[in-house]
Amino acid sequence: MPYDIFIIIKLLKMHKIIYGDLMKRAAFKLAARNILCSNNGQAAAVWLIYAFLRTALLAAVLFNIRCMLFVNKYGENRYIPKYAYYIIFPLSIFAGLWIMNSLRLNFHRWFLFNDGRQNFRSFFKTACLKTQFKVFTVHVLFLLYRFFCFLFFLLPFSVAAAGFLYVLQGRGIAKAAFAVYMVLIVFLLLSGLYFSTVSMQKAALYDETAVSEKNITVTALLKKSFHGFDGNCFFLAKLRLSFFGWLVLCILIAPIFFTAPYYMQTLAVFKMQSLKNQALLHRNI
Repeated sequence: MPYDIFIIIKLLKMHKIIYGDLMKRAAFKLAARNILCSNNGQAAAVWLIYAFLRTALLAAVLFNIRCMLFVNKYGENRYIPKYAYYIIFPLSIFAGLWIMNSLRLNFHRWFLFNDGRQNFRSFFKTACLKTQFKVFTVHVLFLLYRFFCFLFFLLPFSVAAAGFLYVLQGRGIAKAAFAVYMVLIVFLLLSGLYFSTVSMQKAALYDETAVSEKNITVTALLKKSFHGFDGNCFFLAKLRLSFFGWLVLCILIAPIFFTAPYYMQTLAVFKMQSLKNQALLHRNI
């Protein structure tokens, strides 16, 4: 195996860098680099294929939505049969979303099980329909969860900020009211950012859980995904944020199809460690 977890753990102990059972960000990145030193070209090919297919599918879905809205607005025409309005376009949109979901699952699975010996052809080994259905269902539920997080936390901030600006532009505001408004807006913003960050990280593990436990039920998948990063949501957010400098380099110097696999592989190493920790925890219970 191109990277040895035991060597990484020994390195961490030498430098006394321990974070519970999880390795620090530097160790995750080191493990990812050790994996990609053997098949970085394959990982770049997988990312490019995925980016191209996902972009093409998204364009197709948007085109079908546009066509559906167009025919609903302007009525029938002789080139499009009536049943297309209610059957073909909705089915095409659903099929496009389903295939995008399947591609994302394959993409995450490829990096999760990449040990340095995988080639890009294994990306096309599609998961079974049962697994795809479970992941699609959980994905829809997490989208609803994120929507309600926005509704209850970031939307009040937006409304309060808009009202505040309106009052300021209209007739000014007293100092006491200004202070109250500022405290309210800052509180709503910080609480909104906190719950939005947590909700985004909680939805990061369901693909990997589904492909590593093929017989898991939808309820168990939802529960495991939701609690997979308990106590580590902000660690994952910081791990993602630590690649901001690499993103800037992509704009200026480094090509993104070499930087993106490094980012994905680092997250995959972290997620694999989280899945192992979950399994160890359940075994001890």
